[in-house]
Amino acid sequence: MRQVNAADILDIATSGTTATLLARRWESALLVNVDNNTLRRLMDNKAAMDALMGIEGSAA
Repeated sequence: MRQVNAADILDIATSGTTATLLARRWESALLVNVDNNTLRRLMDNKAAMDALMGIEGSAA
């Protein structure tokens, strides 16, 4: 096992996956549960926000 960061997770999630399939995967409510506390922690984490902003189609 090894420690992974946000960029590693995105690389793992996107490898071998078309953009359409990836979009469907991320739209599943089973995979995403963002409450206000989680959103605040993400917004307060510069590395996480940089990784999120690096996703094609994200708001700048």
